[in-house]
Amino acid sequence: MPATGNLKTASVLREAISLYERAGFRPVLDRKIGDNCDRMMRMSLD
Repeated sequence: MPATGNLKTASVLREAISLYERAGFRPVLDRKIGDNCDRMMRMSLD
């Protein structure tokens, strides 16, 4: 199984999400997030 890095964030943080995407993080749509976050992103660490 490939190594991955996960992060949780909020959709209102548009600039932060843009930085995460440029760093290689991609949205994960099949997860329940919870807490103050409504968005999860994942990056392959391989």
